[in-house]
Amino acid sequence: MASPQPLRRRRPPAKIQTPSHTTIHDLKDDLILEILIRLPSLSSLVRAALSCRAFLAAVRSSPSFRRRFRELHPPPLLGFFFESVGTDVPSFSPIRRRSDPDLAAAVRGADVFLTRLPYHDEASTGWEIADCSGGYLLLFNEATEQIAVYNPLTRALDLISFPPDEICDGHCGKFYYQDYFLLCSDEASGSFCVVCFCHDKSRVRAAIFSSGTKEWQILPWSTPAPGQPSRKKNWLLAGTQATGNLYFAHAKEAYMVVLDALTPNFSFIDLPEHLKGQGCLYKIGETKNGKLCMVSVIGFTLYIWFQRADSDGVEKWVVDDAIPLEHEILRATETSLDDHGDLQVSSILDGVVFFTTLRFDDHSPPSWFLSFCLETRKLEKLFCRTYDNFYYPYIMAWPPALLVHQEDNICISCIHNMVWLLAGTQATGNLYFAYAKEAYMVVLDALTPNISFIDLPEHLKGQGGLYKTGETKNGKLCMVSVIGFTLNIWFRRTDSDGLRSGWLIMRLEHEVLRATETSLDDHGDLKVWAILDGVVFFSSLRFGNPGPPRWFLSFCLETRKLEKLFYRTYDNFVYPYIMAWLASCFGVTM
Repeated sequence: MASPQPLRRRRPPAKIQTPSHTTIHDLKDDLILEILIRLPSLSSLVRAALSCRAFLAAVRSSPSFRRRFRELHPPPLLGFFFESVGTDVPSFSPIRRRSDPDLAAAVRGADVFLTRLPYHDEASTGWEIADCSGGYLLLFNEATEQIAVYNPLTRALDLISFPPDEICDGHCGKFYYQDYFLLCSDEASGSFCVVCFCHDKSRVRAAIFSSGTKEWQILPWSTPAPGQPSRKKNWLLAGTQATGNLYFAHAKEAYMVVLDALTPNFSFIDLPEHLKGQGCLYKIGETKNGKLCMVSVIGFTLYIWFQRADSDGVEKWVVDDAIPLEHEILRATETSLDDHGDLQVSSILDGVVFFTTLRFDDHSPPSWFLSFCLETRKLEKLFCRTYDNFYYPYIMAWPPALLVHQEDNICISCIHNMVWLLAGTQATGNLYFAYAKEAYMVVLDALTPNISFIDLPEHLKGQGGLYKTGETKNGKLCMVSVIGFTLNIWFRRTDSDGLRSGWLIMRLEHEVLRATETSLDDHGDLKVWAILDGVVFFSSLRFGNPGPPRWFLSFCLETRKLEKLFYRTYDNFVYPYIMAWLASCFGVTM
């Protein structure tokens, strides 16, 4: 009799690992930031960050990324604010760049009419601009003795009283309020200082308002340079902000008074002797890397000056370059020399010189407004209009939402205007974001991860409420759009030209009415809100609050079966909850 065979121990079944799905929330911040650094401009970054919490958190958490982005992508010019004669508030002229829809969206979302500024019927004068810095306007109202710090993009508004009367105590001779200035921080959200600069016959003084303390600090009288002749009353010209300091040229002498607002101390710097008393011929500013510079003008030639130490170690202004612009300006504006006067420089911001082709005059013909980049040597034609008052370039600054973790004072309608991508959808392992105004979708492949785009049918351009992206039961990408009670089922198929398109039409009017035992009067157009595993989930009335109850239904793309789910008010977003495979089904212990 054969001996019994020994029992063999069975091998335990191999553990089946659950498939992993990578979403945007699984990406590391450094990978997200490498994606975002490739965006073309600050306005594009703002829109992307405000459309995705993961993007926003990554930008907020990395000051080094923000510094790097600033170096690669200078803040964009949105337009110019002009002082307007006979109106209560300044006017705005946007820069129209057809190639950059992000900037256009930023302007559309901004309160360029300054509607949040207080209006007083009894006030004899309105609001005037004193300065423009860091995305904020600094305005003052003589009639109400108020100062306003206002960000048209975020609608953040701070109202401040004029400096206390003690600012003029101890003055000698005539007392002059000279200028107001706004100093903003790049990284400290909402932090700013307002500087009120004044002088008497020979001395200077300043009062500084801090947004942190909410109080004015009055500095003592100072004599930063040789005494001024008493016969000259207003001996300082309008000031300029650059490199964190304030610069005031002497009306008759070859030097400038300098206020370092951080210390705060007064000093002075010499000017070239031939610029003595020629304040209209030059402007102080700074380069892209924050270096102090000066630009003077003779005819159509820009002279670029920098401070350099001589053999004795004394800092002196030296001409670095002379740039003739006559031919470039005539070519860009398609005009002749008879149409222009000498150039008039208004400001130098981040290495960009802003200037006009006619000097300031109440009765002058229209003037061309242009800019010139000191780094790239590129001349840009901006617009043509009458140069009849002061103007201020308005440059988009980093919004507080990208700098801090707490909720900021940002107008909701502004965010909606700036967000260029609609709410995303997950399908086939990718994330799809429809463009709010164009006929394409941004696609993030979370596995690689790479960003690309796919075209949409042209008639769906800007119609994000009419379609949804999803996938079939076998994982094929599809899209469902709605017209009335008709579902248009779209698939990507290659045509003779290599384009991918195609669709199937399903009319559901009779099925919906039969399933819900209602009539057409009880329904509106269908609203699709998800396509999961080949099942389309939709309601019979669009999103609205308040509104009557809606029928919630589903339609299977494979079986063509309509199913009535439930009946309730559709007053907020809806998320189907589908049971997933439990880990225990795969032999995985938790």
